[in-house]
Amino acid sequence: MEQRITISDIEKKEFSREKDGYARREVDCFLDAICDEMALMLDEMANLSNQLAAAQQQARQQVVAPVAKPAAPTAAADAEFREILEMAYRVKSETITAAQKQAEDIIANAQTEARAKLGNLEDEKNTLTAQVDELKLTAMDFREKLSAMLEQHQAVLDKTSELF
Repeated sequence: MEQRITISDIEKKEFSREKDGYARREVDCFLDAICDEMALMLDEMANLSNQLAAAQQQARQQVVAPVAKPAAPTAAADAEFREILEMAYRVKSETITAAQKQAEDIIANAQTEARAKLGNLEDEKNTLTAQVDELKLTAMDFREKLSAMLEQHQAVLDKTSELF
């Protein structure tokens, strides 16, 4: 989209001169741009006028009627109001009871899951402890065998050095 033409642009515009005066093509293009800008401005003004008229019409239609003073409560209305309050209290109590029951169920399920996971972890710990104990025994057995083998080699070396 082209840049809008301002009044300052019009005042400062200078055209090239040709032998017969200003360059006709430049002048025509500039005048076309001014016409386009004016058409946009006229459209905007028409839209704003329409919006203003619609807003004024809406404001006229929204005149508020005075609020009537409520009638004095009757015995029947009072009884109905009490009944509504009692129903609301019952619904509130039932909702609280249901929520507490649901919370207890959630806690019980979480505790059951936690116990099951702890049991599984305890079993895994016992299995790993048994494996570690077995590895320790294997390592001790390996050390004993290695030590015995080293002692045998040392004895052989000692006998060999006696020969020299």
